[in-house]
Amino acid sequence: MRPSGGRASPRAVRILRRSAFISLIAASLGSLTLWLALEHRPGWYVPAVLGEQGVQAARRDATNAVDQFGDQLVRRLPFEVVLRDDALNAWLTALPHIWPDAARAVPRELHAPVLRFESGLLRIGALYEVSGWRAIVSGAVAAALADDGATIELRLVETSCGSVPMPPSLIARVANPHLHTAAMSDGKQSSAPETPRDAISSIREVRSVDQFYRGVRIRNRFVWPNGKRPFRIDQITIDAGELRLRIEPINGPTK
Repeated sequence: MRPSGGRASPRAVRILRRSAFISLIAASLGSLTLWLALEHRPGWYVPAVLGEQGVQAARRDATNAVDQFGDQLVRRLPFEVVLRDDALNAWLTALPHIWPDAARAVPRELHAPVLRFESGLLRIGALYEVSGWRAIVSGAVAAALADDGATIELRLVETSCGSVPMPPSLIARVANPHLHTAAMSDGKQSSAPETPRDAISSIREVRSVDQFYRGVRIRNRFVWPNGKRPFRIDQITIDAGELRLRIEPINGPTK
């Protein structure tokens, strides 16, 4: 029989209290798990740590790589370039000393960028800090020749915060306003270009994160600044730890 006055029995009160306690514990554990996942540092994210000698070595290595590339172009014969992610990460760490203007172009909220080559993918990550909150944000990009080699398609296939996958809709909500602001400041139309353009122009023309997920195509024709020598990429191979590019010099006047 239920006690008079509609009051719950002591047993019912104990059950309600126990359920509320369990719910509180579950919510706390869920919040803690999510926080740990967001704060998680992926195993591949290992920024290069360089002392003064390491910075000087990275600068020499980068300079030698640039000189070798230019020397190969002068010969006007196809050649292969192999880039290892550990060397590139050392260059990134030494970037303020190697190329100060490029280092200043990186948003101040991003620190310690890291590149990692995996099978068919280029993974990019950085430490993101804002308002006392910090996490490792990363994305994976697939690169492939398209249009019979006339263009190169760069496609964003994955975005994460810590170890938590970030849906395109959330990325778009955060990034699209910045892309729109860039469009207004450039004074350009918001539509994507109808014909492939050079890499920098193509990226600047992007006005929506959806375009990165669909794929951004850039013209497969580049001009080496030292000597204004044109070339194209004939093959792209991304394996664990390295990127291989087959370079084909273009004989003829620069356009």
